[in-house]
Amino acid sequence: MLPILFAWSWGGHGQITCAAIAYAVARLYPSGCSFVMQRLNQFAALQGTNRKTQEQIESIVKGVENHSPTTMQANLIRLFDDMPGMVQREDIHIGNIPVVGQYLESDAQVRHFMRSTETTTQREAYLKSRKHIWDNLCLAWRHMRKGIFHQKHWYDFLYNSSFSDFDDGIENLAAALHTIEDSYAPGHVKRNISSGVIEEIHYWDKENKTASKDWPGHEALDEPTTAQSRPFFEMCRTDAADLIHCVLANLDQDEGTFLQDLTERFNKHFTAMNL
Repeated sequence: MLPILFAWSWGGHGQITCAAIAYAVARLYPSGCSFVMQRLNQFAALQGTNRKTQEQIESIVKGVENHSPTTMQANLIRLFDDMPGMVQREDIHIGNIPVVGQYLESDAQVRHFMRSTETTTQREAYLKSRKHIWDNLCLAWRHMRKGIFHQKHWYDFLYNSSFSDFDDGIENLAAALHTIEDSYAPGHVKRNISSGVIEEIHYWDKENKTASKDWPGHEALDEPTTAQSRPFFEMCRTDAADLIHCVLANLDQDEGTFLQDLTERFNKHFTAMNL
């Protein structure tokens, strides 16, 4: 039963998120504001040592950049070390209980970019899931920016909210990423394989779950190695990285600048046709 509940299988979300963070950090490092980069590096240094090993980070960065990470890149990846697990845990909620969940939780499948009920229209599901992602990306930017720009005793865990504000932003970013990633899972959303344009939003019913001649079934499509899923899994890693980068690269900007950049990137990744 459990694999059916989790988009991109249990480990797929973690794989996408790890790679997306590495992509985003690689793009951020050359362009990041020196103060923001310095503060992020300081946050990473003070987060503790229960983080990825240097060997693990080497493997992640070499997988996307073909070179060993710089010290700054390694520190930033450690800073977001908890986020893959947070993205995975977004799947554990009452709305995911088969049949019962949709009656106990309003808009149960919004976070999974699916129709919540049989009567939910594709357009309604599309707009609600888009809003869920947008709202969480905006909150992520606001909370992280607030944490970074604390000045007085920002390093003091007991008397300053700098770290807790920044961690709130990571939670919002994880919530957004889960839904972003689900929108690329073919059992949830039909995207055009060339353009990535959204063409259909699925409902998790018997027809969606059951394999047929032209449909492998929801569980098979949530497996990244399935032939129909693999291209979208790859597409998702790049697009998720772009939205992570949008949040981090604008931490030294005002909200208007951030929203303009987010609008351009967001609309590129969440265009729909005929819903």
